Amino acid sequence: MNLYGERGNVLMLKKCFEQSGLDVICDCKEASDSLNIADYDIVYIGCGTESASYKALECLRPYRRQLDEFIENNKLLIATGNSFELFGDYINDDKYGNFEGLKLFEYGVSRTHKKRFLGDAVFSCMQDENKIIGFINKCSKISGVSSPLFNVEMGLGNDNLKSTEGFTYKNVFATNLIGPVLVRNPFFCQFVLNVAYKNIGFEPTSTPDMSNQIKAYNVALSELLALQRK
Repeated sequence: MNLYGERGNVLMLKKCFEQSGLDVICDCKEASDSLNIADYDIVYIGCGTESASYKALECLRPYRRQLDEFIENNKLLIATGNSFELFGDYINDDKYGNFEGLKLFEYGVSRTHKKRFLGDAVFSCMQDENKIIGFINKCSKISGVSSPLFNVEMGLGNDNLKSTEGFTYKNVFATNLIGPVLVRNPFFCQFVLNVAYKNIGFEPTSTPDMSNQIKAYNVALSELLALQRK
């Protein structure tokens, strides 16, 4: 589950935590590895091909109860790309068949391999005043999300219309945006860092340097807003 350089989200968090004065242990788990999810402060899962996502779904299924406890204990879970589709009730796929999701949240997913839904995106965030930028590339429609993460200003939402996108619950932040989203959105990244700091009762000794990311964000946002106005 590492298409489109999504591991960049992990590297971004690791760098920022270290610059803020934290010692960081970052484990990359393979499909055959055993898990004790309670050992971790953050769980991250990235985007994969549709076939890879079903393999990931079956790997995660034995850990459903652990994931549920992790979430209810306000731990931080970040899911990007199509990975957040695994946490719903079901996935109906016109190529691979129908799958029961992890049933941690009450939404459903329909996937088609006849068409991909893609394009640049500008979103506004429910939790943060700064706009969110990125790219959507998916073959799915997501229905029944009761607590979306973003409002769509440009691009495609969960239902592939200009509506709402992603999902949030407690400290779960899930979006189909790729980019990687935390690298391209330094202000949203800082919001995520602050959630993590609060969870572990940590006061940063210094502020992570995201000056280059902020410059890139400002350029990209201005270009996307110019496209939106055309």
